[in-house]
Amino acid sequence: MSRTKWIAVGVSLITAIAAFAAFRPDTLFTDRTVDEQINTDVAAAIDQATAPTNLAAPEPADPPPADLPPVETAAPTTTAPDPPPLDPNSPVVLSTGSWRSVDHDTSGRVAVVRAGDRTTLIFDELMTDNGPDLSVWVSTAGADALATSVSGATQLETLKGNRGTQSYELPAGLDAAALRSVVIWCDRFSVGFGVADLVPA
Repeated sequence: MSRTKWIAVGVSLITAIAAFAAFRPDTLFTDRTVDEQINTDVAAAIDQATAPTNLAAPEPADPPPADLPPVETAAPTTTAPDPPPLDPNSPVVLSTGSWRSVDHDTSGRVAVVRAGDRTTLIFDELMTDNGPDLSVWVSTAGADALATSVSGATQLETLKGNRGTQSYELPAGLDAAALRSVVIWCDRFSVGFGVADLVPA
């Protein structure tokens, strides 16, 4: 093989290696699972906030026969005790949502939870594809806008894993109550993997 051909082969090989390192196509076929242990009180608060609310109302009881005299009931003589004072450190769910797919199949629950002076974005049982340069962004805009652009959004940090339960602490200066959406964004290709609306709890 001539020297010119060796140089061409070398250049092609270097180009292929550089392209592989830049785009990392192998990440689409490997999973990174995260299983962070979330406080049981936080998990219970999320379950309560996301529980179905459209339960059927109970059937009304049959009225008593007309020929029977009405039954008089004595008024209760005791009062219910005052509820215990709220613990300021108890977790409060500010908003919740469910993932929907953008460019890759994505599922799971999302919640913004405040406990004491910390506010955390929690991904519960996330399932999406892996990819290069995936990061988490939040926005005060709706999910439809965030699915196509992260302009004006706030980047939190690199996605810890494409599967499992994980949390991301929100910056202290960020108005968590104003957040309306979250996206898993591929910075390298400028595409969203999955997005969720954050609905006030």
